[in-house]
Amino acid sequence: MIRFEGRVAFTPYTMSCGGTTEAAEAIWRDVHAPYLNVHRDGFCTVKTWGCYLKATDIQRALRSAGLKCPAGLRSIVVKQRTSSGRAAELTLDGDERVDLDAGSFRFAVGRTLGWNLIRSNWFEVSGTFEWNGRGEGHGVGLCQRGAEAMAAHGHSYREILAFYFPGTTSVNWVRLGGESVAVYGTDPNRDMAALHEAERLVNTLPWPLQSSPMIYIYPDVDTFRSETREPGWVAAHTSGARIDLQPASELLERGILRDTLYHELLHVAVEQHAVAGLPFWFREGLVEYLSGARGLRASALAESDLRQRNDRAKAAAAYADSAAEVRELVARYGQTTVLGWVSAGLPAAVMNSRSKMQTTNNK
Repeated sequence: MIRFEGRVAFTPYTMSCGGTTEAAEAIWRDVHAPYLNVHRDGFCTVKTWGCYLKATDIQRALRSAGLKCPAGLRSIVVKQRTSSGRAAELTLDGDERVDLDAGSFRFAVGRTLGWNLIRSNWFEVSGTFEWNGRGEGHGVGLCQRGAEAMAAHGHSYREILAFYFPGTTSVNWVRLGGESVAVYGTDPNRDMAALHEAERLVNTLPWPLQSSPMIYIYPDVDTFRSETREPGWVAAHTSGARIDLQPASELLERGILRDTLYHELLHVAVEQHAVAGLPFWFREGLVEYLSGARGLRASALAESDLRQRNDRAKAAAAYADSAAEVRELVARYGQTTVLGWVSAGLPAAVMNSRSKMQTTNNK
């Protein structure tokens, strides 16, 4: 979650063992990476891989995932890379030119064509759709092969975790109670206000929750930042049904406790009802809109700006733009219809209209 002038937003996803999800990779790349201490890993072995994809298979995979793919696809080039050299954004050239998040592309291909093809975002691609890459993950955090090698050399699990996640701390959580939500804190007297507020807010959500959210209230901002790897201007962090919250007493003093909780609960509700492939900008923009975000569109919305955590002003502008885009859809189609798209998916007319707008803005 990100807070901008009383508004909140966040990428609501979880990591998964044995493989990453698209959003998990985005979190590690854009959120965690700037805050982990970088050091060489002599235990982790990086394997190379290669594959060839047909243009027709690429088109089928992207369309199955609800992603834009130009007709007459001729070439794919890496438009932008991360600081570690991994592909961040691709340009697909055909009858038109389309820019696409590299992670979204890779996971669309994986779901339809197989996970053994494009194994990571650390790759080069030729004009004939031949892919050559290295590694099988996001390149940040714990390397499974490295952890296995450390264990084989006699290192304990504590030593392995300390090597891959230096500087992390632990919190002794106490469950405060809750019927519709489960709230955990370290000081019941201080954190009980958040429990009562969350219980009230659950009943005001546009969608019924399929499972109870878990809210963890940190004792201080430093511990929150250390555990979540969020920058200081982030007030909460939502991953799946778990909400990590800065000290409730501080949020209450700033007058943003209710707004922060409501925004994060909206994220939980959206993700519990979202159809596969629902665009990231729409999920974020819808939560911003329902949270009461105001203002007009300032620029052409770029999903990469929504995901990054290095530039607060750029992120704030992107979230304002996403809210404005959803507000325009509500004005045109009605709020009930737009809310229904969470579980039904965006109609082709909306996807095509946005793709054309992006293509025009990129020229």
